Amino acid sequence: MESSNNKIDNLIIVVISLVLIVCFLTLNNFNSSYPTEEHKSVTTYLKSNKFDIDNEIKKYEKEYEVVSVNKINNTLTNIVFYNQSGNLDSIVLENESGNILTLDDLIKKDSKDLFFEKVNELLQLKYASFIVDGINTFPGTIVYEFKNNELIIYYKNFVFNPAYNKDVFLHVNYNEIDEFLTFKHRLDDEYENEDGFKYDPNKTTVAISFDDGPNGAKTQRVLKVLENNKMCATFFMVGNKMYNQRDTLNQVLLTHSEIGSHSYSHINMKRVKFNKVVEELNKTNDIFKDITGQEFTLVRPPYGAYTDDIIKNFNQSFILWNVDTNDWRYKDVDYLVDHILTHIEDGNIILMHDTYETSVQTVEKVLPILYAKDIQVVSVSKLAELRNVNLESGKAYHYFK
Repeated sequence: MESSNNKIDNLIIVVISLVLIVCFLTLNNFNSSYPTEEHKSVTTYLKSNKFDIDNEIKKYEKEYEVVSVNKINNTLTNIVFYNQSGNLDSIVLENESGNILTLDDLIKKDSKDLFFEKVNELLQLKYASFIVDGINTFPGTIVYEFKNNELIIYYKNFVFNPAYNKDVFLHVNYNEIDEFLTFKHRLDDEYENEDGFKYDPNKTTVAISFDDGPNGAKTQRVLKVLENNKMCATFFMVGNKMYNQRDTLNQVLLTHSEIGSHSYSHINMKRVKFNKVVEELNKTNDIFKDITGQEFTLVRPPYGAYTDDIIKNFNQSFILWNVDTNDWRYKDVDYLVDHILTHIEDGNIILMHDTYETSVQTVEKVLPILYAKDIQVVSVSKLAELRNVNLESGKAYHYFK
């Protein structure tokens, strides 16, 4: 009986011991899973060393002259700044990691060529050809500013001929390059590309006009140089040349330039009877309408000869000039270029002819120079519009001041 009791007591002792051991192990395990002061300090250290994009921006603002800071979709930050060499620079950072991204990271690898083609296309829309050629030919620095809805590209230290001292930059809406981008961005419901043919009414502007055409290849060369320099003109054409130059007429109207009447056979309106003037202008208008479907709104009287009675009897505006290059007399390119450059005043109407080779060469040389000087060359109607002049029929205009 005593032995039996001893066995029971021993069993109880064993059980109690096992329970105590289990409780100890459990308590010890619990304490080990709870953050100690040491654990707490490590956690705090890790949190304090997480990349802080706002702090990084402050560092750049302290060290450099920051031009702009753009946070893109709360994932990327673009900082544009002047570096220690005084040159414009740009950096794109991932907000979480602080990793620096390059253009290769932001543009899909298989889309880089298409991306640059699109940029070049938009450059050609905004700038004269000699600007685009300079960027594509000579070395320089390109800086990219990524914003929420657009990319701004700055072109620095490029060589242009003629010299161009204005800043060259391009706004590219993400709608134009959406398929090429690797990062999330905003797309605008509406946007408008920069266009070199949108003229500024606050800039010095002159109209250029060409008489006695159309003249086939020469007229087409003039058109090309106008378009290449984001300019336009008014071509006053004689009716007896029009049917043989249908393509040239239509080509003019496909550009930003315009066509006016120069009578049918280049008559001196002061030296013929009024009925002859009516016949000449009406016949020329009919031919123009037959070829283009349009009617004339502008008339340039040959030799500048007209009377008040004549202009009052027609539904067109009579356009004269106040700068005569006399290119029919002085067939010297350098002389003509100098003459034009020294007679540039806002609102002037310049008279030339697309009949002479030297006149065409003059245009090819002088228009890029005028562009580089930030002078706008436009058609007569566009100049009137920019100067808030409503062209009226039965009136003559020499300029638009």
